[in-house]
Order: sequence, then C-alpha cells, then structure tokens
Amino acid sequence: MSSPLDIANEFINYFTTLFTSSIPSVVFYFNFDGTMTNDFTNSVPSIDECLQILKTMRLNAAPGPDGFNDAFYRAVWSWIKNDIHKLITDFYINGKLPASLNATEIMLIPKKTHANLVTDFRPINLANVIYTII
Repeated sequence: MSSPLDIANEFINYFTTLFTSSIPSVVFYFNFDGTMTNDFTNSVPSIDECLQILKTMRLNAAPGPDGFNDAFYRAVWSWIKNDIHKLITDFYINGKLPASLNATEIMLIPKKTHANLVTDFRPINLANVIYTII
C-alpha cells in the first residue's frame, strides 16, 4: 500500500509534467507606442468598469484562497469599491500586487465516481476575485 507521501508525489509529478512546456521560451518585444490597443491596455479601469467585470463572473463560483467569492464582493461593493479600485489602480501604475492576492490554489476534481488513478482527476484553479478583475 502506498503512503500518503507517495500518493502526493505521484500527483505532483504527473501534473508538473502535464503543465510543463517542452517548447523553448521565446521573448517577443512589441512596440505599440501610441496605438489605440496600447492606450486601452495601459489605461486604469474605472470603478464602474471593475463592477462590470464583477458582474460577468459567476456569483456562486468557488472562492479563492482569501475565502471570498464574487457574491461577497457584489454584496459589499458599495462599501469596498474605493479600496478595491485603489488597489487595482496601484497595480496598473506600479505593476506590483501583494503576494497574497496573487495566490492561487489548485483543486483536483474527480472525473468519475471511483477515482483511483491520477488521470481520474481534473485540476481547476481558484484565484482571488481581485486578481481575476485585474
């Protein structure tokens, strides 16, 4: 019988291999100064745009590592919108995000009733709502 550590290592090795690219990385440099695309991409979203993004998300989606889902943010939006907008604005201006907001959990969902093999699971990621807005 396998130990929990052996099972954990099997999952880690399987999904690490699955999500690791064998394609060499290539760096592309684009210069789009002055284009409409660049202006849009580099613009800071307004409070209303942030709310519109929230409204496109599923209310009952699983929460991220912070424990809050979209339903929470929509319910308290009138109280927190300025703080959330400041955080998002700071990201767009400074390019920095608190590490806790960048945290993502990966959950393994069984594909069938009796999942016995590593391949019987489907990984999904659970990211914080603010990270998703950005």
